Amino acid sequence: MSSSPAAVPNRDSELLALYDDALPEVYGYLLRRCSDSPTAEDLTAETFRAAAAVVRNGFQTDLNIPWLREQSWGTGSTIWPPPSPG
Repeated sequence: MSSSPAAVPNRDSELLALYDDALPEVYGYLLRRCSDSPTAEDLTAETFRAAAAVVRNGFQTDLNIPWLREQSWGTGSTIWPPPSPG
């Protein structure tokens, strides 16, 4: 059984609605992690680009700020070490 594109929910608008609330939190998190505004801006853009790709590829996930923070960790993980436990 095939599914037409109309049968797949469009979550782009859901991500766009989250963007305004999440942008300051994601940027602030990344800025605290890297202490460099241009790098934090680049990583923030990459975080939202990656989130849009996840949504457009049909992966089912809750679109919320904690999820976006997890995505931002992935975008910046090449420039910082993991946090210490505890």
